[in-house]
Amino acid sequence: MIALGFFGLLSCSPKSADITDPQNLYQFKLKNEFGSGIVEAADWSPDGSTFALATSLGVDIYDSQTLEIIATLETGQWNQEIEYSPDGKFLAVGGEENIIQLWDLQTKELLHSFAATGPEPYYGNYLSFSFSEDGRKLVSAQYQTVYLWDVTTGDLLDSFPGHLQGIGSVALSPDDKTIVAAGTRGIFVRDVASRELLYPPIDESAEQIVSVYFAPGGKQFFTIHNSWVYESNISSSSYHESKIRYWDLSNGELLNENVIGNDQINETDNDPEHQTLILGESNGFRVWNQSTRREILFISGQTGHLNSISLSPDGKKLITVGNDFGNGLTQVWDLTNKQVIKTFDKYTLPPFGFALSPDEKLAAIIYRNQTRIMDATSGQTLYTLNGGNPIAFSPDSQIIAYTAGFNQLVFADARSGENLPIPVISCPEIKAIAFNPDGKTIAMGGDSCDLQIRDVRTGTLIKNLSQVPGNEYLYLDTLSYTPDGQMLILSGYRLKFLDAQTGGIISEEDAGYNDHLTALSPDGR
Repeated sequence: MIALGFFGLLSCSPKSADITDPQNLYQFKLKNEFGSGIVEAADWSPDGSTFALATSLGVDIYDSQTLEIIATLETGQWNQEIEYSPDGKFLAVGGEENIIQLWDLQTKELLHSFAATGPEPYYGNYLSFSFSEDGRKLVSAQYQTVYLWDVTTGDLLDSFPGHLQGIGSVALSPDDKTIVAAGTRGIFVRDVASRELLYPPIDESAEQIVSVYFAPGGKQFFTIHNSWVYESNISSSSYHESKIRYWDLSNGELLNENVIGNDQINETDNDPEHQTLILGESNGFRVWNQSTRREILFISGQTGHLNSISLSPDGKKLITVGNDFGNGLTQVWDLTNKQVIKTFDKYTLPPFGFALSPDEKLAAIIYRNQTRIMDATSGQTLYTLNGGNPIAFSPDSQIIAYTAGFNQLVFADARSGENLPIPVISCPEIKAIAFNPDGKTIAMGGDSCDLQIRDVRTGTLIKNLSQVPGNEYLYLDTLSYTPDGQMLILSGYRLKFLDAQTGGIISEEDAGYNDHLTALSPDGR
């Protein structure tokens, strides 16, 4: 039996296959507490006295003056989104399983859990939510369905499904009468009382809609977009463009449009009181004044890609949460002097992958340029390798094979981290490696690196599988052997089974999407 999914690029032996289950992996991380977790999102309290950071381990609440933790909520889930209620009494926390938890900030107790009941999509995992202006309701988009919840009772008041492209952002009008849901290809405006769309969906199929907000007064709403612009006179020329569009709520007519810039917007935050919009781009952020519809501040080249961005209620400070494509840092900015006043270096940078040794004594946590080897029981870091993804343990757990600089395969003693007297194997852009269950050979390959079998003791090439007739266009994301070592499994756009001796293709299947993880049952069936 084979399981496919998305969870980094891992190399696992059959014995350690159970740890590749995302829930088991999260429990391992939770138990050993890698630093203080990975920060995913941030939000300020309405009075500005505190702010909250949603992490992979819980929610840390900070005093905004001392910038020290004053409370931690143990959510028991990997938290991805967060928002204070308008009165500051509650905190909504969205997790990895599309469950939104509602916490009482005075008692630090979990009040309700809002779980998605609609169909799960084949791809994508959208999660968005927003409180009503009076804080009595919560509107959420989970998977492909929009839900309206009663904050007091936890009851589901309404839901409307069926948007195959998914819903990425939702907003509830100030009078609680209208829901606007922005999908990846259209905008849906629904009357809460009649449970009907006010008008047909607004077709935005040529745009990527990032966020939707209501304008003050509730008679208009606006959306933030990304799009590609193609120059008609030059077929091969195109450029990126971000923009804000303003809509009439009553009839869905486009009222105005402002071009923001030529970079992709990833995250946004809106301050209706100060008419300020924060736009997080791939390399910085912009502060946009909604009254003048002009940019008033632009910080470039200092953040990289962002997971979350949050403006303080007084408009003077900003929290940015970087992801693994950026600098991975969580920072508080002073917008007056355009300086970082605090970097929270206690948090772990997002890892690229994870591997557990077959004897379950060692765990490898892979980051961008290094790998931490930890005691799997205590969580203590034993040593650090300068390299990592991909990485694999030998079947006897004595050897670690890892990549350095993406083009060298290095063998190290798993106990000490010292390099073994085995020649370094050079190959461009190594993407996946796997030990044969007998421990004598190792398979390696990538987009530019031929799929090949090497002798573990000498590094000698045994067979180049890419040169076998019919294997000229092999594509792979991960490699794994069957428990008997007779077959090599390649996961990618197509799942392929190769004879480990001859390299011939035994069978192949179309998995339907790009698989980044293959897990084989212990019996190899």
